[in-house]
Amino acid sequence: MDSNNQADSTWLLSIQRKLYQWSSEHPDDQYRDLWNWMTDLRNLRCAWRTVSTNRGRRSAGVDGNTVAGIRRDIGEEHFLKALRHDLRQGRYYPQPCRRKWIPKPGKPGKFHPLGIP
Repeated sequence: MDSNNQADSTWLLSIQRKLYQWSSEHPDDQYRDLWNWMTDLRNLRCAWRTVSTNRGRRSAGVDGNTVAGIRRDIGEEHFLKALRHDLRQGRYYPQPCRRKWIPKPGKPGKFHPLGIP
């Protein structure tokens, strides 16, 4: 069992509980520490685990990268640290979703949109 993954998940759950309790007790307050939690390496590792284990992990995103390509070319930890650095410096700008029109099954000439993040 990978205890680092478990520790990250446990940390994220505790943050979610704190946010829930704080927001219930003080619904009109502002929370200024959210950005620090969002860009925390533990949170990014949890997000990476979710993305890298879903069904679409073999599909390239708008940037042309796949999970396997990032693992092979950059390495997960280096990728996440660089992403965190760019987020904290304000240099990360997400690319817009790529839209593809897919033919509707059984309806010739009709299409529906598919957004590719």
